[in-house]
Amino acid sequence: MRYWVVKGKPWNFEEPKFYRPRRRDTWWTAKPPKFLAKGDRLFIWKSSPGLCLVALAELAKVHKERDSNGKNRFDLIYRTKLLDNPVAIESLRQYMSIADASFLKPGPFRTVYPLSYRQGKSVYQIAASHNPDIWDVWQDIAVDEPEKRRPASALSLLTPPGRVKCEVMRIIRDTVQSRRLKAKYGFRCQVCDARIELGSGSFYAEVHHIRPLGKHKGLDEEGNMLVVCPNHHTMFDYGVPRFSSAESIRIGRERLRLTSKHLIDEGNIRYHNEKIYGPKRLKVEG
Repeated sequence: MRYWVVKGKPWNFEEPKFYRPRRRDTWWTAKPPKFLAKGDRLFIWKSSPGLCLVALAELAKVHKERDSNGKNRFDLIYRTKLLDNPVAIESLRQYMSIADASFLKPGPFRTVYPLSYRQGKSVYQIAASHNPDIWDVWQDIAVDEPEKRRPASALSLLTPPGRVKCEVMRIIRDTVQSRRLKAKYGFRCQVCDARIELGSGSFYAEVHHIRPLGKHKGLDEEGNMLVVCPNHHTMFDYGVPRFSSAESIRIGRERLRLTSKHLIDEGNIRYHNEKIYGPKRLKVEG
């Protein structure tokens, strides 16, 4: 299985209804790559003036015979509709892992461009970070965030400020489950709906384990997780909120309703209310 970028002219995308999951379509190319084969994964690209990634597909068949115009045909099956948030070339060029990809470089127009496995994985992860609803299209690819280039102007921001000793302890496990859950919530805090934009369509959120990991023996699974902003993560670590139910918490006298798109285990809620809630611990794991 290989990864390819398949480029189409802008007028190829004027009928969005043709791009839907499981629909079969036929494309043409003057010269198909030697190793193009059934099952390969395809990124559908809108060429100039669009210059953006617009859909995912998989190769169904490469026809051996040429058509009457002397072109080679290949059939594909769309895995997505046209993306709600197409990924522009400017966004893709920010990532080091695909900086040398041939489809991002100027040159003669071709229909099919090769990607290495590493490049294909990165392009998929970038597309999914802009479109969380496609995370499950290729489930064998881990949900990671590729590393961006760091502009020289940003280096001063990386210098850490002065520090003081803090007694908060956390076990950080950014697992596939937690990354999928953050994508499910669009990287928005379940408490306040805030999300941190990192630029170019990327966002940041954290996952809190309701029954902490480590000595508390909490499990690293969705039923023990909340997607939160850094502020509310710290509050949960210090036992400030108390659960009223699986869908609401109290902070002081204020009752806050949680955005709810997954099930929280009632046992973890009881554990938090009985063992974590209250200003009685400075050392918290999770």
